[in-house]
Amino acid sequence: MNVSVTHIPDSAPHGGLYAVLSALHIPYEEISHAPVRTVAEAQAIKTRIAGTGCKNLLLTDARQEVFVLVLLEEHKRADLKAIARALNTPRLRFAPPDALWALLRLQPGSVSPLGLLFDTEHRVRVAADSALRGQRVLVHPNVNTRTLAIAFDDLLRFLAFTGHPCAFL
Repeated sequence: MNVSVTHIPDSAPHGGLYAVLSALHIPYEEISHAPVRTVAEAQAIKTRIAGTGCKNLLLTDARQEVFVLVLLEEHKRADLKAIARALNTPRLRFAPPDALWALLRLQPGSVSPLGLLFDTEHRVRVAADSALRGQRVLVHPNVNTRTLAIAFDDLLRFLAFTGHPCAFL
């Protein structure tokens, strides 16, 4: 089945996400929960769904010309200088909430690689911790009141569908 990003409805934060996952034959497990905004708050979720927690960070340079979505194992520290060096980018910092919304239609505390569905201009680069390969990862479906468990290889297929190849750190 052919799915076009330009035809995805945008009436909700998750828009046509579930339709895309279905069309790509990407299996997932989902749970609902109280809102979580931090890795620490998300720890209780792992008692209800199996997977590796992800720290998802939207980073940018000082001019907001370069944007990188970084996926790390939840326990790892985000060394912004090392990430910038590895990706050969200018110095990186956290992107402001307005950029997060404009690019991915996400609110702080809901950052997810699944938001790349809305980056139809491909302004955001993606970089992931190589330790995530082969894992079942936990990510928000663009709202922080639900969590999906999805195979990382399937997440890479989703990223390829959206036109966002993944570099590894």
